Order: sequence, then structure tokens, then C-alpha cells
Amino acid sequence: MSVAKIDGEVRAQYDGSPHYRLAEALRNYAQHYALPVHGLFGPASDENIRLSFATEPFVDPDELREDGKFKKSVLSELPVDGDVVKLKPVLRSYIEALGSIQKVFRTEADPVLVAAFEVFEAARERHGEAYPNESARFLGAAPMNDQEGFEGEIIYIEAEMRRLLNYFKASKPSMDRLSDRRIDF
Repeated sequence: MSVAKIDGEVRAQYDGSPHYRLAEALRNYAQHYALPVHGLFGPASDENIRLSFATEPFVDPDELREDGKFKKSVLSELPVDGDVVKLKPVLRSYIEALGSIQKVFRTEADPVLVAAFEVFEAARERHGEAYPNESARFLGAAPMNDQEGFEGEIIYIEAEMRRLLNYFKASKPSMDRLSDRRIDF
């Protein structure tokens, strides 16, 4: 697996998307300091409906500048003098970028998984040759305790790996062009 390709995709997303940079800086700020959402826009009128409600979370870059703890290089890309940044488009773009990174990771991890299943199959075949009357349906491992031997339940490695692989390969909603979609909520 080429970790360099995965790292390259992460760097490409960071370098190519101001929304990705902002979302990463917001995540880091929220993790270490405070929630950087400074408000929500409230009710909105609609000509076809008497009153509709929507939330539109936003950050105020001026407040982040006053705080002094937000990433300066990202702040320099944000508006000044009272303009706010709506977070819905930022987060859609960020999720789209994470989907792109995940796609590269899956492509890089697939040959490693195939090789792992080949190891399991070879072990099953060797077991079958050595012990023809014994079942080799599952390969498992049990956590060891240094003083008393086995501890806990057996973990069926192959079954768990196949379950995870099927989960990751299952049809998931595409994150491609998520930032272009209009989503009302």
C-alpha cells in the first residue's frame, strides 16, 4: 500500500480547496479551544409558503481574529469587516474532499486485503492437508494473558476482515460533487 499516494491526496485536497483548509482549521480549533460557530440564521420567508424555517450556521472571521488562536494562514483567506462565512457549503466541500481521500485509500488498500485473504486461504489449505478430518472453516486468535494463557473470546480474524471489507465496499452514497448539490434543511 502506498501511504505516499494517500498523503499526496490529502495534500492535494488541502492545497486545492479553501473550504477544506477552513474545515480542517475549524475542526482543530473546536478540538483544542472552543466551538467556532458564532450564530445561526433563523426563519426565512418564502413566496410559496407563509413561513419556512432553516438553520444556516456561520462563523465570524472577525471574532476568530480577535481570539488569536485560529490558524493565521486560513484567517488570511477569510472575509473582513463584518462578513460571515456560511458553514453548509464549507462542510459539503469538506465531506466531498474526504470522500476523495477515502477513494484513494480504498484503491491502495485493496491489494493488501487481497493478499491477506490469500494468506488465510493458504493456511486453511495447509491445515486441511495436515488434518484432513478437522474443520478449518475459520481462522481465529485469542488475546493472550501473560500469566494464565488465553484471555477473552476468540476473534475470528478472517470473518471480521471479510465483514469490514464488505462494509467498506457496500454501496454508499457518492460524495462526488456534493458541494454542488442544493440541500435544504
